[in-house]
Amino acid sequence: PTWDLQAVYGDGAEQPSTPVEEEPPLQPSEPTPNSPSEGESCSIVTAEGASLSAAIEQFNLNCPGQAREDCDPVSGNRWMCSTDEITSGTPVQPTSPEPAEPAEPAEPAEPAEPVEPVEPVEPVEPVEPVEPATPIEPVEPTSGVCEAQGSSLNAAKDAYAENCPNIPRIDCDPIENGLWYCSSVVIGDAAPGLPEPSEPTEPSEPTEPSEPSEPTEPSEPTEPTAGGTIGRVDANDLVSLHYDNCPDRDDGHALAAGKAVVERSGLANIMVVNGTCADDIRGSYQEESEIVARAVWGNQWLDFFNDGDATIQATAQRWANVLANGGDIWVAEGGPSDFTANVLRSIASQFPSLDLKRIHVVQHSTGDSFNESRTADDNIALVIQEADYVRIPNGNGGGNGSAGFRNNSTFFVETALQSEFSNEWAAAFAYLDPNERLDFSDTVELLYIINETETQTVDDFARNYLR
Repeated sequence: PTWDLQAVYGDGAEQPSTPVEEEPPLQPSEPTPNSPSEGESCSIVTAEGASLSAAIEQFNLNCPGQAREDCDPVSGNRWMCSTDEITSGTPVQPTSPEPAEPAEPAEPAEPAEPVEPVEPVEPVEPVEPVEPATPIEPVEPTSGVCEAQGSSLNAAKDAYAENCPNIPRIDCDPIENGLWYCSSVVIGDAAPGLPEPSEPTEPSEPTEPSEPSEPTEPSEPTEPTAGGTIGRVDANDLVSLHYDNCPDRDDGHALAAGKAVVERSGLANIMVVNGTCADDIRGSYQEESEIVARAVWGNQWLDFFNDGDATIQATAQRWANVLANGGDIWVAEGGPSDFTANVLRSIASQFPSLDLKRIHVVQHSTGDSFNESRTADDNIALVIQEADYVRIPNGNGGGNGSAGFRNNSTFFVETALQSEFSNEWAAAFAYLDPNERLDFSDTVELLYIINETETQTVDDFARNYLR
């Protein structure tokens, strides 16, 4: 599958630019200019207020027992509600109030036995059910979408629960000015846990490989469990794949290997970032890695090296959306952690209520040292302190608790070039000749994330993911 980067940013629903202060609704003794006179039909009457809830409350006071059809924001940060549809945000005005036939209202729904108002003498005590026995249920908007916003994630969720009872909440996203927005539909093009649009490439016809002496068949990788959980990844979680290609070219092979693991394991909610160089060795970036990234992921990847600030912000927004909706982030750290540290800083600054410990940064290492020791001290310290930092054994050699994915193999190369991922591996092999070095050790983080322990060698990987 491929992924639409628009989902990274999210379209969101258009919201008022600044929150407005609530003002108490008008009392029945002070009818609004659009309030009906006694006996008049509410069919074309609007009620207004300084907020949506104020307008709804005013409508209920003006028109007890009437069905509310529409509420829209209008000029001056005010809201209008009406029994008719409000066109283009303009409140519906009563067309020449025709108090004709006040004595005979056309079969009212009889809310609490209205006394026949032959003469509308000062409604000192209007027939007003202060607490109706059966409160009017909120009418679902005609569009079928229910939504709410708040000054924090919890406030938005509480507002949604109040405004949209019995309507499942699908998505919550942070929006401008520190506000949060919750909706009964997906906000933007995707929501955590929902498959993103994919354009599967046509697999090339694999030819029968000439089997060189194969070792014994290992057991098949773990199948995804029911409910969308794959290894440690739950249905609402996001897997973020990071490749530095700076200065080492082994990430070219890891890019192709990661694509095979993602597709064969069934992971749907992922994102890919290339060029996550250490801050102090950006001069060693391998620009040709971009050819491999395009061959493997098309245009569905972020380029940190060439578009640093935008990539940090896009990643922070995507991670925040997932965390806001109850998901976790799993980072396969195929390079140093300077980029990840900057993303954590951005989230902490914009969305301080989010729990950064639900961001799991997985990095392979040797002994007590970091595999990517070039990470600046303050950055790696931040990642360890603020996120959930997971150090696993080095993937450059086997028998240590991680797979060993650095070992030349003719069987692997032949199988890869005859697999459905042949184009991806051809680009990876053109970038780093597998006869000189076959190395996709930065794939051990991804195997840890999906809790796959059966694949231990490069030939195991060929049999389990490339055939």
